[in-house]
Amino acid sequence: MSLKDFGSIPDKLDMSRPKLGQLYDWRPLILAPESEPIGTAHLVGVDAHAEVWRLTSRVIGTMGDLAIETIEGVYGLGTAGTGELTTGMLELVAAVASDQGIEAGRRLPIARYAPETRGRWRDEAGPSPAEGPRMTRTGPITIDGLVRRHRDMIRVGEATPLERQAIAGDIEGGRVDKPYEGWRVIAIRDLREDATTLHVVGRRDLSMGECVSSPLVRISPDETVCATNDGLVGLQGKATGAPTSDCLIAVARALREWGIDQEYGLDAVAPEEIARDTS
Repeated sequence: MSLKDFGSIPDKLDMSRPKLGQLYDWRPLILAPESEPIGTAHLVGVDAHAEVWRLTSRVIGTMGDLAIETIEGVYGLGTAGTGELTTGMLELVAAVASDQGIEAGRRLPIARYAPETRGRWRDEAGPSPAEGPRMTRTGPITIDGLVRRHRDMIRVGEATPLERQAIAGDIEGGRVDKPYEGWRVIAIRDLREDATTLHVVGRRDLSMGECVSSPLVRISPDETVCATNDGLVGLQGKATGAPTSDCLIAVARALREWGIDQEYGLDAVAPEEIARDTS
């Protein structure tokens, strides 16, 4: 379900209320006693500051998908979670509601519950042994760690020299769009289909953060221009060293915006996690 399914809740906020923080990887739900036909609206998601799961108190107002107002105060909303609540998460919410009541917010340790809930569908069974454990934040988030689940299906990383060489070649003249600055090439490898797409990541003009290009078709031998599915784009100042947090955020956002995370049932790192990664 989405926030629109809350129905009669006013689409307005009282911004003078206490600010309770920001939630990401969030999902809406309705809680109601079995004997009652009408329930109360809540969100369950990750508190971006404390990095814990939080079940909110009753939602009484919304601002699109940007923020909600509860009976305790206002939450900003970051990236929504993929899929519905899982059976495990529903059991968890039921236990919290029974223990503390549905009128109070509750913090939940993310390390304990994340492996069985994040990115998993409602009726899906637990991970198979071949899938391996969910990767957790034991160190700085890296580009190859953006996918924490189904890594046997999708791998993300910097393009290898052989992958870049495979698309190197002359590019016919044409209108060249604004260049990517501080650019690097990343690869999204579909292991199931044995197919790889390469993309340029970098900063463009006055854009906030970095951007990810559509799939690359060709890169010129002098690496000053590339051809993508959307046309020709300039390249300026190739990046060196490990990908920056801006680069990681751009790639993580692309996985979600392009629907790759839902298509493969990935547990992909949310941009907010990277923004808060200070390890």
